[in-house]
Amino acid sequence: MGLVKVDDFKPGMVLAADLKSSQGRMLLPEGIQLTEQHIKTCKIWGVVEGDILGEGNQDAEAPPPVLNPEDLEKARCTAQVKFCLTDVRHPMVREAVKLYILRKAQALALNADDASEVLNLSDSGPSEQVLSGREKVEDIVQQELELASHPDILRHILQASSDPLASAAYVAEVVGKDVALSAKLLKVVNTPYYGFPQKVDTISRAIVLLGQEKVAGLALGISVINMFQGAQGEMLDMVGFWKHSVACGIVGMVLAAHCNEQDKEHFFVAGLLHDVGRLIMLKNRVQAVQSIFSESRGLKVALHDLEKARWGFDHASLAELVLEKWQLPDNLLLAVRYHHSPGACGYARDAVMVHVADFLAHSLALGDSGATLVPPLDNHAWESLGLSKNVLPVLARQVDAQVGHIMRIFFG
Repeated sequence: MGLVKVDDFKPGMVLAADLKSSQGRMLLPEGIQLTEQHIKTCKIWGVVEGDILGEGNQDAEAPPPVLNPEDLEKARCTAQVKFCLTDVRHPMVREAVKLYILRKAQALALNADDASEVLNLSDSGPSEQVLSGREKVEDIVQQELELASHPDILRHILQASSDPLASAAYVAEVVGKDVALSAKLLKVVNTPYYGFPQKVDTISRAIVLLGQEKVAGLALGISVINMFQGAQGEMLDMVGFWKHSVACGIVGMVLAAHCNEQDKEHFFVAGLLHDVGRLIMLKNRVQAVQSIFSESRGLKVALHDLEKARWGFDHASLAELVLEKWQLPDNLLLAVRYHHSPGACGYARDAVMVHVADFLAHSLALGDSGATLVPPLDNHAWESLGLSKNVLPVLARQVDAQVGHIMRIFFG
């Protein structure tokens, strides 16, 4: 008996133990001989690995698909730079690097990627110099609050979601008052991730199927995103930024499913909003952001650490203060504030999930947060999830299938 990755399942193999989905659903019983349809079912349900009769534990990697050696070498060189801040001795990081190289080489083979991405980085950290006239973060928060009106729909959703006496009908009425919000929300609920057999065509029906807290949480996230969609920046690809944010949200939701978390949607919202602090700075201090982006391109330093060195705060702490003024839920504030440092909050589950999701979204090269380098992975945060490193290829397939759907819903 031994664990075998689902990608290496073959017809005729025999299960040595029952096989269940990440949600605990019984899929296949012990002793069954696998067929092509069984293997397809396992992949659809996001199975990572299974105990196969007569197989030893899989330490050896399956042979990679045949790719152009030049493309593979370019991908390896890029990965060496991209992951320079991470501990490549960690099994999960090694798995992420391998998958990055494979995806990068495939992109190069399709001429869908920029072959000139390899960077020359200085081994030194940022200088001790700080920007002259460094401001208090509270001043920027105040300016953001003055410039960005707090939409009524956001206030009503917060009130409805925090009121224990609010009925499902009332929550549906509140969300339904914003036609554009309702349309986006229903499109999200009808994505393949949820897999409802029939189209969900009303907010009331969505609440029946998901529960009013989950629907209110999704509506909250979409409302906040709508407030920042007009942000622009010369050095930040906004389509890429939103793709990274969406990918982080989806990775968080998929991770939560593999961890059997009950409320997966709030991890999606936390991932979606984790970098809004950069947009707040972009709206209010565009030159400071552009200076940071420009300087970071030549340094072996995490972008959020450079922000602290230059501004005295980072995008995560700024976002927390703004979202707190808007009275967003505490667990959302925690995830946004500590997504780069989950240990600083005692490895709270929300912060851990978004931290790992952010690392994986960068590792899968989904979008562009503005950071040149993949942020370091906190080993304890990953280990606290209790997942196998073999989840990564399965998770990548699940996320790839959803990112395009959500991007089209949010941004056309």
